[in-house]
Amino acid sequence: YDQLVKFLRSTTVAPATIRVGLGGFAARFYLPAALAKFQKLFSDCDTDVRQMRGHDRIVGVANGSLDMAIVSHDVPQIRTTAELAVRSRCRLNIELLSEQPVCVMAVRDSDAGRSLKKHSPKTAVPLEELAHWPVLGMDGQSGVRRQMERHFPDRARRLSFVAETGGWMAAKEFARQNLGVAVVPVAVVTTEDLEAFHVRMLNREFLVRHFLIHRDVTLSAAETALKDELMNAARNVANESAAVMKKAKAD
Repeated sequence: YDQLVKFLRSTTVAPATIRVGLGGFAARFYLPAALAKFQKLFSDCDTDVRQMRGHDRIVGVANGSLDMAIVSHDVPQIRTTAELAVRSRCRLNIELLSEQPVCVMAVRDSDAGRSLKKHSPKTAVPLEELAHWPVLGMDGQSGVRRQMERHFPDRARRLSFVAETGGWMAAKEFARQNLGVAVVPVAVVTTEDLEAFHVRMLNREFLVRHFLIHRDVTLSAAETALKDELMNAARNVANESAAVMKKAKAD
């Protein structure tokens, strides 16, 4: 009897529905391919995908309303947010899903674009260069924005953030209208964009890191499969982005 109870307790029953929280980037770049492959493996398992703010995704995993989530907060932020949400120590599994280098985009026929063109595509643009133009699309919760702001402790010379809404894709479209420069993960840049924009890399210390988080419990076979497919999708996106940026370096 004791062995039977032990076995039943150690067996994770596959949920009828896997609840996943993510943001716009993961919804666009990771989820479609991952979901297509997952559904071929587990056609009887539904997925409830919710696009939410990063804070709410962490809280959802911590309180059990989500089974897993993709977030771009750093690890200490994730743990602190989770523990504040449940008012106790919260055991989470946090795995690095991807690291996206960050680039600067400006319309070719603009002052910013002409200035970017002067920089070799094989070297990083100094962050100080961005102080000359409005930086588009990043709100105050953006991890990359916080990284950038830490490099400008002097309030007399700091970055100007405008059009602080809509995420990475919106930032690119704001830049297309010559409202400033877009600072975006390289995955956002397409081959077609290289015809309209000059694109240069920022220093490699500026990265968009995505983490996949879930409670520190044994996952079901279905949950493990979905997690694996999200990891695979992220790797594929990284490979595709590297190919596009290789073309950009020929600019």
